[in-house]
Amino acid sequence: LCEGGGGRPGDVDATMFGSTVSAPLWSLLGRLSGIAPMIGLVTGRCFAGNAAILGSCDVIIATEGSNIGMGGPAMIEGGGLGVVAPEQVGPVRMQQSIGVVDLLV
Repeated sequence: LCEGGGGRPGDVDATMFGSTVSAPLWSLLGRLSGIAPMIGLVTGRCFAGNAAILGSCDVIIATEGSNIGMGGPAMIEGGGLGVVAPEQVGPVRMQQSIGVVDLLV
């Protein structure tokens, strides 16, 4: 289940367990790749690192109303690009149309 609002401006990866590139999750996913099918499920918001995990899956299943994006609303606003609602970032119908989502339920 790959869900979460993602990071916020000012977050520091080195002090947050599980958010650094060297986190055990990434090596475990790498070891499972090709051995077991990696299935990602989204039923809501999936931004930033959660979207990176989702992107490493072989099959992506999402429900209506889900949103997927590498940058969530907080990072978009923090980058000076304006204020957006989570529902405006990566709507699932758009993600399905471009091949990101394999199965929309």
